[in-house]
Amino acid sequence: MDKTAKHYENRFWAWFYALLMLMFSQYATTVVNAETFSDFTANCENVMELFKGISIDVLPLSDGTYRAYYMGNGIVTATSSDGVNWTAPVRTYNNIVGAVNPLSIGSNPWVFQTHDDRYRMIFQSIASNGDWLLYRAISPDGITFTYEGLAFAGTSADYAGGHIGLSVPTGLRLADGSLRMYYSGGTGKGGIMSALSFDDGITWIEEIGERISSYTSGLADPSSLFKISSAQYGNVYGMMYSSDMLQGGYPQYIRLATSVDMLNFNQIGEVFVSAAGSKGVSDSEVVPMPDGRLRMYFSVLRGDPTLTSTYTCLLPTSFHEPNCKTTINGNLLLNIPYLSYATSSDALPLWANLLYVFNPLYPSIISFKLTNYGAINNSSYSCAASTLSSTLKIHIPDVLLPDGITHLWADLEYSSALSTGGNFYWVVSNYGVAN
Repeated sequence: MDKTAKHYENRFWAWFYALLMLMFSQYATTVVNAETFSDFTANCENVMELFKGISIDVLPLSDGTYRAYYMGNGIVTATSSDGVNWTAPVRTYNNIVGAVNPLSIGSNPWVFQTHDDRYRMIFQSIASNGDWLLYRAISPDGITFTYEGLAFAGTSADYAGGHIGLSVPTGLRLADGSLRMYYSGGTGKGGIMSALSFDDGITWIEEIGERISSYTSGLADPSSLFKISSAQYGNVYGMMYSSDMLQGGYPQYIRLATSVDMLNFNQIGEVFVSAAGSKGVSDSEVVPMPDGRLRMYFSVLRGDPTLTSTYTCLLPTSFHEPNCKTTINGNLLLNIPYLSYATSSDALPLWANLLYVFNPLYPSIISFKLTNYGAINNSSYSCAASTLSSTLKIHIPDVLLPDGITHLWADLEYSSALSTGGNFYWVVSNYGVAN
């Protein structure tokens, strides 16, 4: 091995172990149920405060990292490689001009990627007549947004009882390419409503009925949908929602509802966060992690906006059976949900994301760049694992290709020659059809 290669290998090992120690300090916190803070209680694991701000929306990116949008000083954005540690916020959108009341500041953002790889934001703002309506903005990079106009003003039925009050939009892209948006309905209804868009979020058509009724929950707002696959809940979609508006209109609980069709919801009523001494809890968001766990974000409302915080925690393992399947998606992101690293005394369970990168200097080489990884701190989580050897060779016994049918096995060798500038690469050395 030449001196340059040895230098990069030594630097990699120093970097690797330093980050592992950092991860252990984050993930080795006590796993508890009903972890209690001074002003709220959360029935989830590894609860921690992230930042001052409210109404977070988290967008998973194609490289396995995350971009968040939330209300800080205006609407701001930040990025993270693990969903826990975030960059400093950057303002994306503040005062709205044009058809919207110029004194109103946009709030409660929901951002999704369009078919032409741009970023569209649906946000709440107050029109000059006092109506709370949903507007849209567009961005080429997810950071700098340009105002587009009105997205959705509800229907005549939403106006019953006075000014309309649409708020807290969130949603998902459906299998046919359309979008379904969930939002808190107007003053005449107040429940969680939904609407469809067939043109990438430019126009919206309200769906008939309420997804969750305010008359049974006193609810405030929905979270994005997430998939559940477990013996306890079955194979359904889940939605966290704020409920029981007390103490001057602040919600006291974040509860769970489930659905098999994304339209009709069963309000299980199970409480995951409750206000104890704070004014309320709200603005939940649930995002799947590469290791199969579900991470929830939520706001603790303390009256003063400068004191209101966004927290995160991991939902209990009962939401998901272990995710053992290594996959590669249409963006050629390789997700290894369980990677067993053999140490001198034990096996350390990891997960990792690696993204294919074309190298014009070596066009015949299939190389993958490490974009994200972490330790699995769950003793019950056990899979027929891919392995990472002491020489950093990765063996994957079964990887599912984007067609959903083809299974391959693959060996990847760590490349000290390609791993420069703080980036780390593996090269496919062998592969074949998995039996």
